Amino acid sequence: MITQSPKLAFVLERLSYLADKEGFALFGPDGTLLFSRFEGSPPSEVLISIADIIETANGIAASAGAADLSQMQVDWQESILLIHKHPDLGFHVVLLGRKKLNVGLARILIKEVTPALEEIFDALKLPAPGKERS
Repeated sequence: MITQSPKLAFVLERLSYLADKEGFALFGPDGTLLFSRFEGSPPSEVLISIADIIETANGIAASAGAADLSQMQVDWQESILLIHKHPDLGFHVVLLGRKKLNVGLARILIKEVTPALEEIFDALKLPAPGKERS
């Protein structure tokens, strides 16, 4: 199970260095929530809204002739939302933080934990119909 994964423990430990982080979520390419960990319990509406933002941003990118969403930062008066899409596997790493979140450090940490997230995502993937997992 993903919640007992040593790779996930590594990701959460590395992201714990990020002050003013409210939470972390991992979404699949289709917008399915794979995992989330927030300080306290975020309302499910927050996670649904994030999935909608990902879908809308991808739609805007496609309409504008861009290939796809790669990275997005949304700033509100009190919060920051960072969305990073893996270029090959298509999963989305989402960080929600307070306004004082160190965005540069957040991007460095996302890059640092990406190999572990790749392994987590690969372990969650189901094989394509008619194909064996390697």
